[in-house]
Amino acid sequence: MKAIYQSLTIMFMSLIFGLSLAQELPKQVLSSDDIDLFVKTSILMTKELDEMGIELEGDKNVWGANEEVKAILTKYGWDYQSFGQKFAAITLGYTYLAMIHNIDKMPETQKAAAEHMTETYTAMYKNLVHDDDLKLIKSKMKDLDAMDWKE
Repeated sequence: MKAIYQSLTIMFMSLIFGLSLAQELPKQVLSSDDIDLFVKTSILMTKELDEMGIELEGDKNVWGANEEVKAILTKYGWDYQSFGQKFAAITLGYTYLAMIHNIDKMPETQKAAAEHMTETYTAMYKNLVHDDDLKLIKSKMKDLDAMDWKE
């Protein structure tokens, strides 16, 4: 996927840091239908929010506090109360799985250098995304990869 995931990675770095300190195992929050809905609606929904001038990136409470955002989430079939958790699980899980996939494709000389980093990220992401959610995301990687994010 394109630059959107770079932005999402930055946006969730504070979340990653905070949750990794908590050491509480994540709860499963996703269904296969959630990922299908994400693939179907995310680009359209993001475009609509952008056109309205609604910036989601600096306000962690915007998902449920802003009536316009609630209306848009509802319009696209999302429950605004759980959307933030599901959005985070999908984007974090996708980022993690894409990273592992890219490391696996590296030449052996580069892969060896990346292994220590992989262990750190695996431990971090396991504290953020439930294993069953990761399995669901992995089963939908082709659909997620095919999303047409424009910069």
